[in-house]
Amino acid sequence: DRIDKLERRAERTLAENSRRDGVVFKFKNEVEKLRHNIDELKKESESKKNHKFQTRCIQIAKEILNEEPMIKYCPPFLNGLELDAFFQKY
Repeated sequence: DRIDKLERRAERTLAENSRRDGVVFKFKNEVEKLRHNIDELKKESESKKNHKFQTRCIQIAKEILNEEPMIKYCPPFLNGLELDAFFQKY
């Protein structure tokens, strides 16, 4: 009788452990997705900062040179500059 009780308890423990393993696996997947999303948001944020900086540099050059630039969009290369500004005087 005591052995039966221990075996039932062991079975319940194994079932509970299995259920918890499933929950842990689910949480690990969620954490991985969140890390991926954070990385994507960081890249997007950096790109926006870079674009703001480029735009500000062009505005400063416009003021200094008193001239409207010809602006050409270039696809980003290795997270580099996306806009090229050309001024006639220089």
